[in-house]
Formats: sequence, C-alpha cells, structure tokens
Amino acid sequence: MLAGVIVHPYHGNQVGKEEKKWFADTFSKKIISDEIPVVSIDANQIIFLRIITKTVVQIHQKVN
Repeated sequence: MLAGVIVHPYHGNQVGKEEKKWFADTFSKKIISDEIPVVSIDANQIIFLRIITKTVVQIHQKVN
C-alpha cells in the first residue's frame, strides 16, 4: 500500500509495515482507535469553525 511505500525509505521496514496495517485498519476495515480524544465544543465554537472552514475553502478555490 501507498503508506508503506512512502514511509519505508525514511523510517525503515518495521515502521512501513506498521503504517500499512494502520492504514488498512483505519480506511479499509473502518476500525477506529479507542485512544481518540473526545472534544466538546459549544455553539459559538461551531459557528467560528464554520466561518474558518468557509474562508479556507474560498482561499483554496482562488489559489487553484
């Protein structure tokens, strides 16, 4: 897989195998780690995130 191919030359065979497994578990098998932190946000933060997201998308569209 691409993750293993990219990582292997820079970090070695073992890390390449680990990244390949992580990629397959995460994207192919849809396995989600229990170590992902839970973050709570309030309504004001959601509005702010929407504004930032729209701004970034608009800038990206202008650049490309």
